[in-house]
Amino acid sequence: MVVDGSWLPQSSSDLLLSFLIVGLPAATVIAWFHGEKVPQDMPRIEAWILTALALVWVAWNVAVLT
Repeated sequence: MVVDGSWLPQSSSDLLLSFLIVGLPAATVIAWFHGEKVPQDMPRIEAWILTALALVWVAWNVAVLT
């Protein structure tokens, strides 16, 4: 409704959708690896997964904005 009211550009709804689709898996990965109450470090697999999700998010946003 905010987008239809021309308060926000049309692409903002697509950007929000991309954030939700990529943000939920990223939060899940972080919660999975950091769910214990002990000193934490970042395993390589977590870094790779989060990097891949970030690249997907950036590519989606670039595609939406161009």
